[in-house]
Amino acid sequence: MKELAESGVGIILVSSEMDEIQRCANRIITMYEGHVSGEFHIDDASSEELVGAIHGHGGDGHAA
Repeated sequence: MKELAESGVGIILVSSEMDEIQRCANRIITMYEGHVSGEFHIDDASSEELVGAIHGHGGDGHAA
């Protein structure tokens, strides 16, 4: 997966595992009740902000 991404292929990873997302992604888009609730660049995203966005408490302050 990493090799494909480095060659320019876009990959959508869907996971409920925070560790996996933070390890594999460079941009994270969270959803709540079927709507985008936040967009983060991995270097700027704290676990607390991600969890808040996942639960519908914003997260758009770190748009990538």
